[in-house]
Formats: sequence, C-alpha cells, structure tokens
Amino acid sequence: IRMKNTTTDNVAEFYWITNTDNNYDGINKHYTFPIKPNDTTFTCYRIDMSAYKYWTGIINQFRFDPVVSTKTGNIFIDSISISKQSSQTISLKAGWNLISINIIPSDSTISTLFKGLDVQEIKCMNAFWRKGQIDVFNSLKTIAGGQGYLVKMNATGVLKLTGFPVLSGLSATLMKNKVHIIGCPYQKAIGINTLFDAGNCRIIKNFDGFWIPSGSTNSLQNIEPGKGYFIKE
Repeated sequence: IRMKNTTTDNVAEFYWITNTDNNYDGINKHYTFPIKPNDTTFTCYRIDMSAYKYWTGIINQFRFDPVVSTKTGNIFIDSISISKQSSQTISLKAGWNLISINIIPSDSTISTLFKGLDVQEIKCMNAFWRKGQIDVFNSLKTIAGGQGYLVKMNATGVLKLTGFPVLSGLSATLMKNKVHIIGCPYQKAIGINTLFDAGNCRIIKNFDGFWIPSGSTNSLQNIEPGKGYFIKE
C-alpha cells in the first residue's frame, strides 16, 4: 500500500471476504498495521500475510480503512497491490560486480543475503562493508531493493533471493557533474530512453557498455533486473 497520511492517526486496517466466507468481521478476516502520522511524503507499507491463517482461499473483496480513529485530515492513496513472493538469482564473478536487487527480502542484512558466498567488499555511493572488519566500522549494513551496489567477490558465486517485488520506480538524487550508482527496481527490463534524456543524464555505463543521450553507438539500451549502473548528470 503506497499512501500519504497527513492525519495524527498511526494505525490503519483492512478487511476481506472470500469465496467461502462472504461476511466481513473484525476478528478473523481483519488485519491492523502501523502507519506514519503527519506524513509529508508517500510511504510504501508492505504487509506479509503469508503466515496469517485466515488469509486463504479466493479473496472476493477487500476493504481498506486508512485511519481508525482520527476524523480530520487527509489521506492520499497512490496504489494498493497484492502480490506473491518472488525470487531473484544474480550470478557473481570473481572481482568487481555492479548489481541491484528488485525484491525486498524479509531479512536484508548483508550477513544473511550473502551467507555462504566469499564476498570481500560491498559499497554504494556513501557507505561500505568489508569482510573481517569490526561491524561497528562497516557503515553499510543492509541491501535496499532498487539501489545499486559494487560487490567484490573473492570467488564466483550465485546470490539467491526471495521476497516481495519492489513496487516503486527508479529513484535517485543526482548532483550535477557527479557520478552516482543506480539500480533496477523493475521486474523486467525497461528502455533507458524512457527514463533518461539529455536533460537529466550525460552518460550511463556499467561493465557491459554505455549509453549517451542521442548516441548512435550506444551498447546499452535497457535498465535490466539484477544489474547496477554508473550515471553522470
């Protein structure tokens, strides 16, 4: 659920009816979750219903109450979607890899995601993680869906992930004449020229090739799941 709650309420709830039980009730087929009060931006709320025993069968109808007790203020709902967990597999070669993930695992810590892999270093634009370093000195703790990361492997490996799909699009704060790392939040490849042009990008590149606005020899055409990219505005 992607919404903006400008009220003082901090709880939302939803109800549902199924093909075998056509009655709404506030006991079983009902779920309450916390929301941000006085929110100034849209926030994504991801609710894992897989372990909830009454979330079963065919859902015929769904009712969402974005606030419970507050009677004043505004609620802005951008989208509501229901999706199954999905998986992603990323092949990692020895040396540097430029990657991204397009799902949100239940545990996104580096120690969990890269367990069993011989990884030496992971870094983004403003944080890093190094193997064998005291944890307090590792400023990068988790991997965020849709963001880009440089991963240095001591040996080849395969990163296997399970989680819910990233719902938001590409988001990055770009500074003029600076190089940034971006990822692919999408579930399938999307054309670079649908996202970037000469007004917001000078060059995009990774270890496979490059893309320049209006270029005639571009070797990259798409932003692809699993990959990361350098971009300069």
